[in-house]
Amino acid sequence: MSNLYDHESILAELEISSVTVKAMKQGIKRTSYRAVINWLAKYKENSNSTNLEKVKGLLEAFFHFCEIEDWKRATKILLYELDTTHKKLHHQLERWNYYNEQIFVHNKLINKVNSNMNFICHTDMGNAYYRISQYDRAIEYYEKSLTIAQKANNRLGEGAAMSNLGLLYDSLGQYTQAVDSYQGSLKIAREVNNSLGEGTTLGNLGVTYYYLGDYDQAIEYHQQHLTIAREIGDRLEEGNALGNLGVVYDAVGNHLLAIEYHQQRLVISREINDRLGEGNALGDLGGAYYYLGDYDQAIEYHQQHLTIAREISDRLGEGNALGGLGLSYLFLGKHDKAIKCQQQSLIICQQIGNRSAEGIELLNIGGTLATLKRYSEALPYLEFSLDISQEIGYPLLEANCLYALAQIYEELENKKLASDFCTDALSLATELNIPLVQECEALLQKIENEEVN
Repeated sequence: MSNLYDHESILAELEISSVTVKAMKQGIKRTSYRAVINWLAKYKENSNSTNLEKVKGLLEAFFHFCEIEDWKRATKILLYELDTTHKKLHHQLERWNYYNEQIFVHNKLINKVNSNMNFICHTDMGNAYYRISQYDRAIEYYEKSLTIAQKANNRLGEGAAMSNLGLLYDSLGQYTQAVDSYQGSLKIAREVNNSLGEGTTLGNLGVTYYYLGDYDQAIEYHQQHLTIAREIGDRLEEGNALGNLGVVYDAVGNHLLAIEYHQQRLVISREINDRLGEGNALGDLGGAYYYLGDYDQAIEYHQQHLTIAREISDRLGEGNALGGLGLSYLFLGKHDKAIKCQQQSLIICQQIGNRSAEGIELLNIGGTLATLKRYSEALPYLEFSLDISQEIGYPLLEANCLYALAQIYEELENKKLASDFCTDALSLATELNIPLVQECEALLQKIENEEVN
């Protein structure tokens, strides 16, 4: 008996027994079915087994079915609900962050069963490629899943596919397309009374409006997401909503409230073994403590995030963790460490094609070089970051770029450029209602006083 599945019940569901196999003629099929029985009935994991090892019996049975093209039974394995997690095997692989394994098993079943299974396979492969930041491949599979759902008049699937595409557009900084996809998904979710889909899509819209700088709208969407998640008892979605609320409150300067939300998410993530959520919560806590000036605490959280991100192959998380470490090292005066972390983060962001993350890291590197008074080196990074912020429509990033440029030109005694950049930064910051307003006003006053004197 495994703690994840009962071998007798799954063999009964597969309609396989030693008696029926023994009655078969000698050959590959008989050998494969015998192997299936052995893997499901006799394989035992030990107390130190990884999550993947805990389901090895199921996966080996799946592969044996594929070898003899018994696609019906292979599908039953993949859709089997585990006893302790109450998640189907293919969902559990994703929850455990086994993305390469997820891609491998689903690729086996494409065009082998029916349109519904094709939809599941394309969706899960899209999810996996998204998680490992291979966005071109993810788009390819999400678009195929959308087409499959539309042809089959599968409204639930159509809504899910549109939501998935929205996530990708967000990652690529294409926020208008993201909102359109999410609104289409939200409409379908409400039509078919899909509360989980509705909540998830509301949360996704909240993230997009955060990037667009509309924090009031972002908070409203995240609160609606949190309410639905709690109503339906979905702990994963509850954690996601709490984390997203924390991120928005960090942006508006309410760091203590943000920490409360991040801590709640961390507790939930650990309770449900959500490693991705745990890593993100730790990273967000690091960011909040950085804003509070507690750089040692921030480094501790970012290091924990970095460890998890590397363990689960979360490239975006790895980049974010390195970027957070870079900023914290900078304010502790460890400039070489800061630049090294930031450069590593930038490389990852560029490799995975995440434009918003790339823009943020360019800003951070430019800011670090400016702190060291290496202005001629800093300017190209800041100008490139500004270009990206305007290209993808990320006003929070744009405001910070403008302010950083204003600071440099003020140091270089180019008062005209400093004033122009700072005025533009102030206009955006006022529109966003963020603490940068006070910093811009102070710098403009300083420039004005210097011109008078």
